[in-house]
Formats: sequence, structure tokens, C-alpha cells
Amino acid sequence: MTEAAPSAAELAQVLELFLAEHPSAAVIEDGRVLFDMRTARYALSAEYGRCVLHLWSDERNVVRTIAAIDWGRQGAGKQVLRLHAKRFGQVKPQLLQLVPDRDQRTPTTRTASRAKYLHVLERSLARHFPDFNVEGVRN
Repeated sequence: MTEAAPSAAELAQVLELFLAEHPSAAVIEDGRVLFDMRTARYALSAEYGRCVLHLWSDERNVVRTIAAIDWGRQGAGKQVLRLHAKRFGQVKPQLLQLVPDRDQRTPTTRTASRAKYLHVLERSLARHFPDFNVEGVRN
């Protein structure tokens, strides 16, 4: 016996709970961040048997019909909500990911990246402003 597909209301409820639990979430499509939910807005509709997600910000506006949702892990074992979403007029769903935090690097990787950048910044400042002395740079 196969499991029944979730209803539009159930899909909307899962999305609503995820976004409420993770206010600094990000929406990723094709490996690039479309929306940072700290600044973006959204509306969910579960009418006429379809779950419709409308996302907007100052840069863009996106409307997708959510066909299915599944869970995954990414980065430092963080839960990721994978949305199988259809554009209007399209048959084949695309994958949108809702990640709890925009920065998916581990704390160790993030610290190492910042240290490397500080070293590059110090060298660049010394090269472009030779008359000044950089006493120390911190993040």
C-alpha cells in the first residue's frame, strides 16, 4: 500500500512551521541564494488543492506551486527542507531548498575563511597605503 500524497494544506503547514522556526532561513535555487528570509516576505495559499508559495523582496518576486516536500541534510548536518516546486506553465518541478541559515559552512571552515581573508586584507592595505601602518585587523 502506498502512502497518500500530502494535501495542499499539509504542505503549507510544513512550510509555515519551518519558516516560523527558522526566521533567518534562506531560499536556494540552483546553488544560489534567491531570498534571505530575514529581509524577504512570503505568502502561502492552500486553495483549490494547490499549495502556492509567493516570495518577494526588493530584488525579485517569485511564485511557485509546491508539489512535494522532503527533508535532507546539508553542511554541518543541518536539516534542509527541499521543495519540489513548479513555475506557472511548467510541468516539470524544480528543486528549491530552504536552509535554516544562509551561511552553510561549518564553524571551523567559517573561522578559517575569515582568518585567510584578514591576511589578504592586511597585505592589500599595506600595498595600497604604504604610508600607513596596519596595527592589527580583527573580525
